[in-house]
Amino acid sequence: MKFLRNVSEASVCFDCEENVIAGCKCHSSCSKCSWDEVFECELDHDEPSEPINCEACADGSALIQAHDLNSGYYMSHGLCGDESYCYDECGDLSHDYTCELGCAICHTAYFNDDDNDDDVPFCVVCKDGSYRWSEEDW
Repeated sequence: MKFLRNVSEASVCFDCEENVIAGCKCHSSCSKCSWDEVFECELDHDEPSEPINCEACADGSALIQAHDLNSGYYMSHGLCGDESYCYDECGDLSHDYTCELGCAICHTAYFNDDDNDDDVPFCVVCKDGSYRWSEEDW
């Protein structure tokens, strides 16, 4: 899934070995960002510049740490701020839909109720940082 690339110029990105990624900019809500060493480092990613990849918040607020509802695992990064991001089936920011209350990141490719004409994008990550890791949980 791609995310809006609204970057912070005064930020530092780290790779899986905790080395600085030259030229990388975190999402604008982050001052420091990275991949989670347990789940994400084996995947082929570009940069950890998504809203969920924050390790420290640009405004100094507390990090909302991402955690898997199934395993209870807490990731090394999370969300900053109170914004919501809704993405379409191509992974692009959608202006046609908004996330439901309490949702930080939602996706139109997975709707909550297939029988409902007023489809609500599925909440992938809640504002409290919780998410479901596997697609079969959606």
